[in-house]
Amino acid sequence: MFKKIGNKIIFSYAGAFFLIILLVAIVINIYTANIIRNNLYSYFHSSNRARAEHIRTFIQDEKKTASILAAASIYRDFLKTPSSDGTYSGLKEKINKRLTRTIEADPNIYEAFIISSDGKIVASSKPENEGIDRSTDPLFTNAKDSVFLKDVYFSDVIKRFNYTISAPVKDDNGTMLGVSVLRYLPNNFFSIVNNENGLGKSEENFLINKDRLFLTPSLFLGEDVVMTQKVETENANDCFDPKEVDYVQKNGYKNIVKEFGNQITEAKDYRKIDVIATHSYIPETGWCLITKVDRSELFSFQGYLGEIFAVIILLGILIFILVGLLVSRKITKPIKRLMAGVQNVKNGNLDSKIEIDTHDEIAIISAEFNHMTDSLKRSGREIKKKVSEQTSEITKVKDELESKYNESSRLNKLVVGREMKMIELKHRISELENQLVKKKK
Repeated sequence: MFKKIGNKIIFSYAGAFFLIILLVAIVINIYTANIIRNNLYSYFHSSNRARAEHIRTFIQDEKKTASILAAASIYRDFLKTPSSDGTYSGLKEKINKRLTRTIEADPNIYEAFIISSDGKIVASSKPENEGIDRSTDPLFTNAKDSVFLKDVYFSDVIKRFNYTISAPVKDDNGTMLGVSVLRYLPNNFFSIVNNENGLGKSEENFLINKDRLFLTPSLFLGEDVVMTQKVETENANDCFDPKEVDYVQKNGYKNIVKEFGNQITEAKDYRKIDVIATHSYIPETGWCLITKVDRSELFSFQGYLGEIFAVIILLGILIFILVGLLVSRKITKPIKRLMAGVQNVKNGNLDSKIEIDTHDEIAIISAEFNHMTDSLKRSGREIKKKVSEQTSEITKVKDELESKYNESSRLNKLVVGREMKMIELKHRISELENQLVKKKK
């Protein structure tokens, strides 16, 4: 019986704890997961924004370099001087040295060249390219008034991917004399874009242009996608949303989260795999920086949280079982003493006392039980006394009744004897009368 009580206590404790810890674990898990999710989203968004700012700074520095070179007086003097002029060869030599120093000063620059106002290359760090007509090339036509960046493209001249930054060369009156062009190989540029943030093996950063074409290699598809494959995803479409583009062009990234939310998208990427993605529009180029990571990898922490809480729950249950054992023993031990006392009383031992010092309800019951046994003892003594008195009275009455019975028996015997004698006498008289009658006859 006591084992059943102990088991009930243990299972009650374990069951109550399991329900409580399960509810607490669910609440904490949800709360923790939301905190981690929000922190991940914040870091995810911040890393994308920081990378975008780096790209913007990188492009701005390259545009500034192009502007500084185009503003050099030797560029103006060279473009103003006809090839037939006697000073032309000297200027041409100085220009060639300047272009060579430019290449040496910045290893990222593959070629530096100058285009005349009629669109032909008149000087280049790669002399074999001089004389090529660029009059219809956007790097010339779009740079007549301001600095222009031509997107990454495959050059038929150098047979490589490259991008160019062009700046107009103007005289003191603002007349366009020609265009200064810097041709960059995108390798270092790619390294800025592809640098990882530690979000996981599936983390990917890449640039796309306004036509949604890859400008940088894909982590999963390689360089073959550059300028050949489009990125038709929800995240890419959001990046080129006219409202967002207009906002970034006017305000940069300041308060953009308040205006457009956290800009985190949960959707499928170009591989049709569920990802967490974000983006940043780069106003200097009209490009979009995409940062994404596989959803399963980013949220893998939830599995770890589940395992941690499972271990906590199991340890908690074990602890509560041990606590339940201690509590059950503490509860059942005085009950065992109480039941032993009851059994002693049941067997007639009213002198048995239950000593329990738990200072609880069981102690009160034990004290009441001891009081009850004392009362039973007093009642027993009183009953014995009354029984003894009544036995004495009964004995006395019995003796009196026996005496009276004996006296009555004696009297009955005397009466019976007398009656018998009377009967005999009557019988004798009757016989005598009969004899007298016979004599008279």
